[in-house]
Amino acid sequence: MKRLGFFLVSLVLVCMVTLALAEVAIRSVNPTPRVQLVQRDNVEHLEVRRDRVVWASEYPKIEARPCLNAGDDTRRVAFVGSSIFRGSGVDGDATFTTTLQRRLAPANICVDNVSEPAFTAEQKHVRALDLLEAQHPPDLMYWEIWRNDVGAWTLIEDWGVNAIKLSRDESGAPNLLGLPASWNRTLLEASQLYRYGTLTLGESGGRPSELWPPMLETELQPVVDKAREVGTTLILVVSPPLHQPFRETAGQGFAGYTPLWELATREGLRWIRLAERLIDADHEALRVDTCCHFSEDGHDVLADLFEKDIRATLVTSEAAP
Repeated sequence: MKRLGFFLVSLVLVCMVTLALAEVAIRSVNPTPRVQLVQRDNVEHLEVRRDRVVWASEYPKIEARPCLNAGDDTRRVAFVGSSIFRGSGVDGDATFTTTLQRRLAPANICVDNVSEPAFTAEQKHVRALDLLEAQHPPDLMYWEIWRNDVGAWTLIEDWGVNAIKLSRDESGAPNLLGLPASWNRTLLEASQLYRYGTLTLGESGGRPSELWPPMLETELQPVVDKAREVGTTLILVVSPPLHQPFRETAGQGFAGYTPLWELATREGLRWIRLAERLIDADHEALRVDTCCHFSEDGHDVLADLFEKDIRATLVTSEAAP
């Protein structure tokens, strides 16, 4: 019995030493987990607002909020989106919303852009409601739709983590071992080894097709309701992938976005499918990558497209087809 006790104590000590060494090693190497991350040191601020993790980045620098200082008679337009609307990959002066602001200012129209890289519907929800609840809500709001809108972000120490592909507990935190939420949160914040293992080995949290309906209910529907309440025209903009010609994307119809079309039809919302608007354009000439980000030439084309839509919508309250 004494030998068994000695063996168990020794085993525990060996395990503790091994874990301690592993913790020291991983803190020294500091590997980045293969999940979508936002680190506090790389953004202007990272915080929780409206129970959602949000952040503000510095680049590309754009004329983001000129409507804050606009007069009462100024017509206001807002773009709410991710890196696609923000303009990642191009100089800030060349982004389409900066171009729009220059073009539309003489017409007493200001253009806000509250988009940020890595934003999903959760973050768009926060920024959109901030605008809609302001003293002067936008007359017109464009909400970008992209395939990562179902993301689920949580704040762990100085990291914002998109845990959509990980198993999560009731608090929304990734939880690999199924521990009580409070224990799991303590370990995530105290141990880099545990955090790295959880973020690297976590199982899938569900198929995207299953996540769209609840996302639309919790993130987009409240924005739709608030926009209607304050008289803002809300337009959904479906961004295309840029790995294939626009004609091919347009030919795929509403594949993958069925719940969105059902909501838009039910609520009487307008939408713009960029692939249809750009159907004859050379997608390779308008991109900086095969994902979704437009080049400077692409932003020039977007500026032309949205300028036409803004002028038509604000003048006639009904955009041209």
